[in-house]
Amino acid sequence: MVYLIKKEDPFVQDHAKEALNWSITVMIGYAISWVLMLILVGFLTAFALGIAHLVFCIIAAVSASKGETYRLPFAIRLIK
Repeated sequence: MVYLIKKEDPFVQDHAKEALNWSITVMIGYAISWVLMLILVGFLTAFALGIAHLVFCIIAAVSASKGETYRLPFAIRLIK
């Protein structure tokens, strides 16, 4: 939402792209977990992915509030 207001700010653009890449990565992870639920392993992977998503989002939000850029370690860089 902030991206729509401050499109010209490179800091906002960088964080918006990083958030979009992370969201795509998480959705791919949940899709894989959903398939793995057929053999009961997916429940563990979905839980681990949920915890990682929460932790990495909090870390990124704290870094953004300090004015620092943060690269999520496991995000697939589809949007550059």
